[in-house]
Parts: sequence; C-alpha cells; structure tokens
Amino acid sequence: MIMTQRKANPPAPARADDSMAEPTPVTTNDRAPGESEQRFDTLAWLLEGANGLLGELRHNRLGLSEEFWAHARAARQESLLALRAALDAWIAHSESQEPQSTDQQKRRKRRGGIPVDF
Repeated sequence: MIMTQRKANPPAPARADDSMAEPTPVTTNDRAPGESEQRFDTLAWLLEGANGLLGELRHNRLGLSEEFWAHARAARQESLLALRAALDAWIAHSESQEPQSTDQQKRRKRRGGIPVDF
C-alpha cells in the first residue's frame, strides 16, 4: 500500500479581508495534469473498432453482385412478412379463445361447485 503525506491546512486568515483570498488548489490525482487525457482507454478503443467494422460491413459489398443483394433484401422482406402473418394468426387465435373461456365460466357457475378444503 502506498502511503502519502497529507498537507497541513493553511493557517486561518488574520483579517476579514483575507478570507476572500483564493483557496489553495487541492489535487487528488497522482498523474500530471495532461497525462490523464493521453491514457489508453480499452473500452473506447473496442467501441471505435466495432463501429469501424460495422461501417465497413455496411458499405462493403463483399465482392457479391448487385443481383445477390437485391434478392437478399427481398428475402429479408419476405421473412418479415411471414413473421407478421404468424403474429396476426396468433392474435386472432387468442382473441377467439376469450369468448370460449367466458362461456366455460358461465357453465361452471350454473352447474355449481364443490368446495374442497385443503
């Protein structure tokens, strides 16, 4: 563990005018003032690399023809439309189940229930 000496507090001002004097700056950083900005930041470096890679992939055609990319866009659109159709069918199925469950509850009420104590 590194031990550092604490500086003594400055003496109290002798007069009331001196209380408005500039306070002495206190530095808690062990580095020189300009050194912290020049320090290597691994996370920033990784983020910059990831952004560069994504930008390159976005603008690079990977040597494939324009016809390939047109079909890839169409395939992506078709898969999203298929997902939309599946979600619409699922929503319609769940909405049709709601009236059936209320009918079942009404029938149960008419039949009466058997109380079971646990």
